[in-house]
Amino acid sequence: MDPAAASIAMIIICIGSSRIHSIDMLLEHANVVPDPRIIDGYGEFSFSVKGRTLTITRIDQDGGWKCGFYLRAYLQSDGIPDFTSTVYTYHGLRNEEAPIDVTKVIFAPSVNIIQMRAFYGCRSLVAGHNT
Repeated sequence: MDPAAASIAMIIICIGSSRIHSIDMLLEHANVVPDPRIIDGYGEFSFSVKGRTLTITRIDQDGGWKCGFYLRAYLQSDGIPDFTSTVYTYHGLRNEEAPIDVTKVIFAPSVNIIQMRAFYGCRSLVAGHNT
């Protein structure tokens, strides 16, 4: 699969309570696959999808939810990247943040601007190139 061709979306969740352990969210499309790779500063979560319902469960109990929690998700029909890879395709979406363990970034052809905090916490990043 060409990583730059994958349809990616940033799902934005705003929850202001630390007492919530799990939430369900109705998605616009079925067959959406959330990216399980950790984004710096958000804690640890697990994800599952049944039909159009996305369930997000907090694994660590160290903190509450943040208002403005962001999650990468891909449409299954367009191909899913290898989530075990340390190579990440950056699409330039508003609020898109790369996983913290990336070592190399591929910039999708549509990228004109690198957004603020796009690579925050990516301490192992050593290379990047355009597709």
